[in-house]
Amino acid sequence: MKENQDKKKNDKLVAVIAIATLLVGVIGATYAYFVSQIGAAATANVNLTTGTNDVVTFSTGSAITIGPLTQANFGSGAGDKSGTTTAVAALTANNQANVATNAYCYKAYLTITTNNLVYTSGTTPELVLNVVKKVYQNKTAITTTGTATSTTNLITDKDITTGTTTVNFPTTAGGSTTSVGKHSFLATTKSKVTTDVFEVTVTFKNLNSDQQLNAGKTFSGVIHIENMACS
Repeated sequence: MKENQDKKKNDKLVAVIAIATLLVGVIGATYAYFVSQIGAAATANVNLTTGTNDVVTFSTGSAITIGPLTQANFGSGAGDKSGTTTAVAALTANNQANVATNAYCYKAYLTITTNNLVYTSGTTPELVLNVVKKVYQNKTAITTTGTATSTTNLITDKDITTGTTTVNFPTTAGGSTTSVGKHSFLATTKSKVTTDVFEVTVTFKNLNSDQQLNAGKTFSGVIHIENMACS
């Protein structure tokens, strides 16, 4: 009888040990399973590109100044005397729209702030203005040099010999310089830049005649370029 009781006790102990061993095995297996699922830590580079807006910028060069005119500016073979500056409008299209239709408008003009020259030979122009507009398109940065997409002589040898006034830059060659010219461009290609460059030159003409009345005279003018409504 005692042997049977001892045997039952031993069997129970063995069963308990077996169950404990099984539990350890299950826990160990479960832990190993989760470890294999989680794996080791890892890093990765993330590049994020967000949408941008169209960007329009305006800039101008220094003021144009001619004079004071001296004896060296007069007489046969002395040549002309010029001053040049620029005005730039640039549109950088957004990086999302394949074909954007956003239109932007602006005006550009010359304000003559000082001019005490006079005619010395009838009404023959002695101070003239020239404005050339160059357009650079589909660039990746603002471009003011190189081969332009288009070149237009907006103002050719305009007589500005006397007085102070405002000269507006027309949108077409030979257009009105008294009314505001509405220039515009479109953001037609995403992420590309369209640059409008106005090359502005004021020239004192040597007429190879007596121009002594303009000795000591001066001219100065400032270029303006600014946003305006398209409507």
